[in-house]
Amino acid sequence: MRIGRVIFADISIKIKFILGIVLILAVTTLTLSVVFIRQSENLLIASLEDKANLLNRNFSIVSAKGIQESSFSNLQSLINEVSVKDREIKLLVVAYSNGMIIATSDKTKFRQFSKISNDDILRHLEKKEDSISRDKNTQSLKSIRLIYSFPDEQSDENDEEPQTDHSKTAASPAQLLGFIYIELDTAYLEKSVSDLWKWSILIAFVMIGAGIAGAYGVATAISGPIGLLAAEVRVIASGNWTKSIQPKSRDEIGQLVSDVEKMRLSIIALTENLKGQERLKHEMALARRIQTSLLPNLTANVHRDFEIAAAMVPADQVGGDFYDVTYDRAGHLWFAVGDVSGHGVTPGLIMMMAQTIHTSVTASVDCDARELVVKLNEILYKNVHERLNENHFMTFTALKYLGDGHFQYAGAHLSMIVFRQKTGDCEFIRTRGVYLNFKSDISKATKNDEFSLDAGDFLVLYTDGLTEAENTEGKMLDLDGFVNIVKNYADQPSKVMKDMIMNEVIRWCDDKRNDDMTLVIIKRKENS
Repeated sequence: MRIGRVIFADISIKIKFILGIVLILAVTTLTLSVVFIRQSENLLIASLEDKANLLNRNFSIVSAKGIQESSFSNLQSLINEVSVKDREIKLLVVAYSNGMIIATSDKTKFRQFSKISNDDILRHLEKKEDSISRDKNTQSLKSIRLIYSFPDEQSDENDEEPQTDHSKTAASPAQLLGFIYIELDTAYLEKSVSDLWKWSILIAFVMIGAGIAGAYGVATAISGPIGLLAAEVRVIASGNWTKSIQPKSRDEIGQLVSDVEKMRLSIIALTENLKGQERLKHEMALARRIQTSLLPNLTANVHRDFEIAAAMVPADQVGGDFYDVTYDRAGHLWFAVGDVSGHGVTPGLIMMMAQTIHTSVTASVDCDARELVVKLNEILYKNVHERLNENHFMTFTALKYLGDGHFQYAGAHLSMIVFRQKTGDCEFIRTRGVYLNFKSDISKATKNDEFSLDAGDFLVLYTDGLTEAENTEGKMLDLDGFVNIVKNYADQPSKVMKDMIMNEVIRWCDDKRNDDMTLVIIKRKENS
């Protein structure tokens, strides 16, 4: 069964359609032929039975009188005349109730005044019942009709009920005189049925042939476009999307062809879009590499007073996080941290501008923290706001190391975290001022402030990618959570501390980073 299903599945639609039509025609024709032939056969048999009943009725009257009057010659003459005229009568016999034949149409097998030895006839006589039956072996319709002393009345009753049980009649005054035995030839009926079968088979073959021809034409009209469409789809599936396909009709197949053409155009558009995204992805990766390459390469001997460690873990997109560690021409150590609003290429470019400006200004100008911030904003505003016509702002704080643990700072960014070794606690140093690129001159709003680190203390600079990291339930780490992580690793060297803090935050957000994460740790050495 399974093999049959597999074979059928491999057959083409055209062959399946033709086989289906042939099967339907064959079953329909065979069913109709059987029903028609059976009905025709029943009608022919009924016609013969009616003929037998008519003969029985007519001969019952004549036979009853002939038996009662012993007028056998007239009865024999009538039988001879009827049997000669009607060729369907194979045998017509009139006999006494004891089985002695008094008139017959076949004087060879059923001689006059001889007794009938036919067991079937004698059995019906014993039961005193009429019968009519078909014998296919002899191609005959056999009829037995009993004759009583009142043939007129009895004949009428027998016409209505030819199979009457005459046990009741025997109890009546009527007397059984004899019987009529008739055999009608059914050869014509058999031949008619046989001819009907032959014609039915011929018609069936003609209908099946016509059905095959019609089904082939319809299947070709249907499967032809489907085959062409399948070939076009295979071409498209192979990666060749340049060939256009157009519908040749407005039916369902034509609509399907139109849909495939739309699909082809959509695939082309999608492919181009994917190529564009791949190019953009490559360009973004390049921008990210350029961005990270501008970050300072910190070594263990950046400054004799500090252990410095920094890291930036980028998000999926190019971001605007920024930090820098550099020296000015006077030998002062500078730190900077910032974050450009938004994500993408533009914030990344602004960050690189800020990086370049910060390095250039500190290397060429002897200035304090406030002057650096004011100068950086002035250049950024001209380049970004006026030339690029972009409104991205930037948080930025610059720190200048004055020596002996003292820092001068200016610019608005997130609050700086200072861990005090003596107390084992953290304090926040608020940054003040105006975000960069809001206005061209921020000199009046920018002030210098100072703080200091004792031996063993450390400063934490960071961006909001760390404090705003969310866990799988959407809960934000926030500043308090971040400070607790910092405290947990406060006794570690700065590089170890940096790695452990970043790992904790990444674990918190399940490494799902929506923003860059920047961390700078500046720890004053114990012996400085």
